[in-house]
Amino acid sequence: MDGVAAHVAGLGESTTSEITPAQLEQFTGEGYVVIDNVLDNAALGILRATLDELEARDNDDESIVRGGGHIVTMHGLPLQTGPIAQVLQYRPVVKVLEQLADAPIQITGGVLLDKHPEHNWDIGWHPDNGIYVHAIPEGAPEDIRGGIPVYSTLEMELARNVSCRLALDPAGLDSGGLWVLPGSHLQNYHADAKQRFADETGVLAAQAPGSALCFRPLLLHRTEKTTTTARRRIMHLQYGPNDLILPGTEVYHWPQPRPLSPIDELL
Repeated sequence: MDGVAAHVAGLGESTTSEITPAQLEQFTGEGYVVIDNVLDNAALGILRATLDELEARDNDDESIVRGGGHIVTMHGLPLQTGPIAQVLQYRPVVKVLEQLADAPIQITGGVLLDKHPEHNWDIGWHPDNGIYVHAIPEGAPEDIRGGIPVYSTLEMELARNVSCRLALDPAGLDSGGLWVLPGSHLQNYHADAKQRFADETGVLAAQAPGSALCFRPLLLHRTEKTTTTARRRIMHLQYGPNDLILPGTEVYHWPQPRPLSPIDELL
């Protein structure tokens, strides 16, 4: 799935910031697409080095979960500082997401997920029907992640949202890559996906470092345990249309502007 190469100022390499008609057709029909080289080696190096620095610190940040000497989960990426938060506004990423959303976008969340031999896990078929909100609507289940309320939608409120998994490491067959069920984004299987589709294998959306797996959050997906000794760091970035409406609540007010404006460098 080759895109049109576009030079990104300040990084000195080519990155993919334009999607092809074939990629757009796949995203529209199947609910996902993998786009290579959204991040170049310079950007990857900055993000990895920043995470290494965070891991070396001893802090009690409730948004960070550690395991096996590593940060294995980091909630609330838009609230972080430096490159970890900036990547959500990074022009190569935003340009791709705006094309897929076909609308001005806003940030709706972001989480870092890592797999390695000492922190290994799998999960069955499920959609990402939750969204960070200002307050959980009356009658909805209490769900707090990294100190921020999450509302689990029941209908098609997130049908126009787009998630973007940026791979900092290989994410494939042996390294805990994401399996998807093409076309399943057309319904919100919020309750029975794991049992209903237990016999389905799906399609492996393998990723090389620097690639972006972009998908509708209601697309059913699953993941298996890694069988390698390497890490599998994914920055799972979440976006929605700027006019997104939720029943009885509002999208959490992240510090980034709405609609989202891009930046050209990771500092």
